[in-house]
Amino acid sequence: MSPVWDDAGHLVGAARVARDITAAKCSQIALAEREAHLQSILDTVPDAMIVIDPQGVVQSFSTVAERLFGYAADEVVGRDVGVFMPTSPIASIMTATSCDPIPSESKVQV
Repeated sequence: MSPVWDDAGHLVGAARVARDITAAKCSQIALAEREAHLQSILDTVPDAMIVIDPQGVVQSFSTVAERLFGYAADEVVGRDVGVFMPTSPIASIMTATSCDPIPSESKVQV
């Protein structure tokens, strides 16, 4: 609350600004729920899952990936995928953006 003064310096009232933050709070809750859902998938999927952004920066690292690669998620998240897969053809595939064609010599036979 802020005082309101007239030209003579007399207190004539008070002012208060209120904002409806309902939509912002709902968005925050929805985001937290989506993050929790993704984390539950990463924690329970039987395969190693690594989520990276288009620049190849690791965003998520599953518990199976931790066991497979020998790194804790907090050591890898936020770092380039090449840190723990520097020479693997999978690293070049994983760091390719959706618009970049994958060179045929980089394709991995599964």
